[in-house]
Amino acid sequence: MKQIVHFYFFYSRSAGATLFNLLTGKFPYDCLKNSPKVENEIQSNIRSLKLSDNGKSALGYMLTTESTKRFSTERLKDHPWFHEK
Repeated sequence: MKQIVHFYFFYSRSAGATLFNLLTGKFPYDCLKNSPKVENEIQSNIRSLKLSDNGKSALGYMLTTESTKRFSTERLKDHPWFHEK
């Protein structure tokens, strides 16, 4: 069961990276850079998007490097961004 849970958190992050790329044509961070500042880079890139606050929030939860803070796909479906009109 633990492997399945980890899969959903990984899936959320890869879906977030794909969504970021579709919105901007760029990736949310330099994956070749091995730096503890990657989280700051990701969140800064998200804040710079022309996206609603709820959209930025959802992407932030999808792309965080801290797995304990990353939303599962089930929790993400309840995020307000997916209910905006």
